[in-house]
Amino acid sequence: MTAPVIRQFVGTIPDKGQAQAVFDTNVDAFLDWQALQFAPDLVAFGAWASSIRETIGFTRLYDAASVLADSTMAYSAAPGKTVVPIGSYVLTDKEGFSYQVAASIATDQHVTTAGGVKLYVQAGANGVDLLAFGAIGNGVANDTAAVVNFASAIANTLGSITAGIYRTSAFVTSGRRFFSGVGSGIAKFLRNGTGTGITNTTADDFRVTGITIDMNRTGLGDVGGHGFSLSGDRIVIDDVVVMDYGPRISDSGGGGTGVLIKDTVGRPQNVRLSNSRMYPDSASPINIGWLFSNTDFGVAYANFVDGALSGIGYAHELKNDARHNLMWGLGTENSNVAVAFGQEGGDGADYNLVFGSVSSAVDKAVLIGQADCNLFVGILHNDTGSLVNEVVRAIDFSTGSDKNAAFAVSHHGVANTHSVE
Repeated sequence: MTAPVIRQFVGTIPDKGQAQAVFDTNVDAFLDWQALQFAPDLVAFGAWASSIRETIGFTRLYDAASVLADSTMAYSAAPGKTVVPIGSYVLTDKEGFSYQVAASIATDQHVTTAGGVKLYVQAGANGVDLLAFGAIGNGVANDTAAVVNFASAIANTLGSITAGIYRTSAFVTSGRRFFSGVGSGIAKFLRNGTGTGITNTTADDFRVTGITIDMNRTGLGDVGGHGFSLSGDRIVIDDVVVMDYGPRISDSGGGGTGVLIKDTVGRPQNVRLSNSRMYPDSASPINIGWLFSNTDFGVAYANFVDGALSGIGYAHELKNDARHNLMWGLGTENSNVAVAFGQEGGDGADYNLVFGSVSSAVDKAVLIGQADCNLFVGILHNDTGSLVNEVVRAIDFSTGSDKNAAFAVSHHGVANTHSVE
């Protein structure tokens, strides 16, 4: 079909300088001409535009919700259906999302419309957006399916999380993932099930920034789980908040750490946790802010923990044979121990540096077990308001530790006469 001819009005164009009667006559003449002569061409123009849509290769809908709810797009012609060729694109006007039509036999599609058309979400300037997978983000709708598909799709591209509260069951990822929220106070995952918030046992080059994980233990009841449980090298976690987490009371299981980086195969190397905050459920049996286990050359800085009060109650912890880690700018409030080096039998953390730790309403500023050759510099500790779940100390080098040193330690509060043990 060729493009229809668009005719021009040959009468007198209405103009504001004309007398009112003349102006009204010209307006009426123009409207009559438009109805009698131009309207048939509009019908033809619409048909022409529809015919070239397939040639151009895209379909436009209003928003992501309209795409997913659409039942008119189809793989083959039928009454009331619009054929969308494989490889063509579906675009949204509201968000600017782009989807590519997958084959009808595809099994790796990201989303499927109500009419059965399978689509791949296309990356934009900020990667792929969680909303493009059908997430609602209102804190009420169950966004689990969208989150799972999003986590799968970002294997080779950036994932972007728009402001909202995404209610989801805990999810598992694997391999390299890089996703970024708009800010830890703005983009939030609200757990709606059991288990750890984000698990990845092959997390080399895993990176996440700018999100909150609300483990929702208060709302869900006796449900355990870590905020993050990751294993791998070059992991980066920045500007995250993990809140309302802890293990199960019923069987003392299920994890209770905000961010856990541990060894699964080999020692995690060059990991980083920064600018982050942990708020555990102080009523749970065990609270740990964050923990690096067997890491080598890890970095943790500008992190804050409030409420590590129950059971172990460690805010910032290196565990087992963690070595050559650098920790600085640590803040702790309302906890049992600010900085702890622990172990599950055998040797503890060696050759690590802690520089700058401030704690308030905390029993111990530093507690280390079977750990050697560690250096602590700049410890400011105020035990006023602590619950005395531990013997109050600024520095506690336990039996079995050796060759550790602490400089510039300042202890204030109720029990400041027993600063070092």
